Amino acid sequence: MQQRLPPDPHLMVYTMKFQEVYLVGSPSSSSSPPKKRGPRPKVLTPLERRQKRLDANDRERERMGKLNSAFDSLRHLLPRHGNDR
Repeated sequence: MQQRLPPDPHLMVYTMKFQEVYLVGSPSSSSSPPKKRGPRPKVLTPLERRQKRLDANDRERERMGKLNSAFDSLRHLLPRHGNDR
């Protein structure tokens, strides 16, 4: 006769929770996809899409300009060593 080991309490809790979720039904087990929250994004015309891209490019260009200015200011404050430019 084979001796049975006492059940692992962690495994029992996991199994019970898994059965609970499986019986109640999880979002992945349903046939329809879950509903998305919030308003639907507006469908943009090619002209609107281009304008948004141009605006984003302008913001990025301005951000990089500020970052470069900050590094230039920092370079003036730090001491130079040897072959540094």
